[in-house]
Amino acid sequence: MKEFSPIITIHGNKELYIENFKKIYELRNELVKIMTDESIVNIKGNNLYVEYMNDSDIKIIGNLSEVKLSEV
Repeated sequence: MKEFSPIITIHGNKELYIENFKKIYELRNELVKIMTDESIVNIKGNNLYVEYMNDSDIKIIGNLSEVKLSEV
């Protein structure tokens, strides 16, 4: 059962904030994959890193070039 829908906020091409994420699937300089209840958020770019994270929210910083959602 799905608990909460994710809320994804993008500020220009420099930061992305996801509320209600579940876990980090992959974390590399050029690719970050974040799992939510409804999808996997694929973030591509350069110099990507996690600036902030708690139990349900995460903020990715870097030069974002592409954001895609794929089914879980």
